Amino acid sequence: MANQTGQFDAIIIGAGHNGLVAAGYLARAGKKVLVLEQRDRVGGACTLEEPFPGFTMSPCAYVVSLLRPEIIRDLELHRYGFDAYVKDPQMFVPFLDGNYLFFRASTEKTVEDIRRLSPHDAEAYPRFLAFFDRASEILNPILLEEPPSIADLAGRFRGKDEEIYRYLMFGNLYDMLADYFESDYLRAAYAGQGVIGSFIGPKTPGSVYVMWHHMFGEVNGEHGTWGYVRGGMGRISFAMAASAEAHGAVIRTNAPVEKILIHDGRAEGVRLENGEELRAKAVLSNAEAKRTFLQFCSDAELDKGFLKRIAHFKTDSAVIKLNIALKELPSFK
Repeated sequence: MANQTGQFDAIIIGAGHNGLVAAGYLARAGKKVLVLEQRDRVGGACTLEEPFPGFTMSPCAYVVSLLRPEIIRDLELHRYGFDAYVKDPQMFVPFLDGNYLFFRASTEKTVEDIRRLSPHDAEAYPRFLAFFDRASEILNPILLEEPPSIADLAGRFRGKDEEIYRYLMFGNLYDMLADYFESDYLRAAYAGQGVIGSFIGPKTPGSVYVMWHHMFGEVNGEHGTWGYVRGGMGRISFAMAASAEAHGAVIRTNAPVEKILIHDGRAEGVRLENGEELRAKAVLSNAEAKRTFLQFCSDAELDKGFLKRIAHFKTDSAVIKLNIALKELPSFK
């Protein structure tokens, strides 16, 4: 609830999983927190919907891995219903000629499946994974730190690790796959992993980084794996919301924000679309950058160069997710 001055310590715009994480930590620190969500449910892209009776689905987010174990521990998410397990296989890739590949949670089992198609690539596969494992050893600590400068980042890669830096920052996945694998099966199977959540192709510089970004996570301590959440991805957000509320945070749904109230260059609250004004010592936005700065802060005198960069920030994507309700399992024979 509000403090004695009628203010909150923090107002968070958006009850997506990032906003809920912030709410959970602030509430545990004894702060008075209000979360405002425009939709009728929490979670943002990590929620549950029932478009047809009997079909509950995760509309956007579909697997878990990048949720930091520190957050799971600190917010006690298991206590509030979060339960994930490693999915196996991690990936299944059928080919038009009838061949296929299973990428299992076990590297050894994956190697044996690859060996059917290419003994050479079966031997190369562990080295390929070792590249990304080493990248994770170097980069994972940064995830919980203030982002380093480009120079500081480069300085973390020394000796033989300089090759990893060159691949991640300047290389493309198409060439990297050709360096490791001779089989088009392996190359095709992994090419798509370098474009997830982006508007690039596997020949675009930086696509190696995109692939690493989807390999540094873990599920239940198993590094580099992805998993399913029992009950659907929304259970992550629901657990986060329950955890925050248990420590005093207030979450309001159907509460769309119209403006961030700014006075003397400082955010001091928000105005909802219904005209209600709420005050806080700090305002956090879980909305994306364009909406936050170009819409919510349109009355503020922000730096024109900054606003121009925000306006030109690219949010296009070449990736879609299709949810299909099936009456039986598909056959790939």
